[in-house]
Amino acid sequence: MSNNFQFKFSVICDDSRREDNGKIILIGIYGSHILVRSFPALLHLSPAIFFDTRAEMELKFSIEALLDENKITGGQGTFPVKAGKDQIMLLPRVPLKIEKEGLLRFRVREEEGEWVTIAERPIKAQLAT
Repeated sequence: MSNNFQFKFSVICDDSRREDNGKIILIGIYGSHILVRSFPALLHLSPAIFFDTRAEMELKFSIEALLDENKITGGQGTFPVKAGKDQIMLLPRVPLKIEKEGLLRFRVREEEGEWVTIAERPIKAQLAT
């Protein structure tokens, strides 16, 4: 990422929204892992990225989701950014078909820069009780 954009942390949610008054709603934040009932599993996840910027800009970025080292999906976007600290980019829900247990990883890059891992969580099958 460029010197103008500093990634701080992210969360993986089931959904995220920005209200008209500017408040952020994060729904179903995942902790240290993601449990599914069985495989294959269809998940709809929404990463929320927290960052600082030094300059106002149109942030052009790419994002990928990988399971272990295999790319599941990816895309590109543009996000208008104001200069300042503690900014949040809410990404739309991404449908992911998960075939097996593994490490789910989201990574982003600014234009043609280096990939930066923004979140990773193990995905496991929930044991029946």
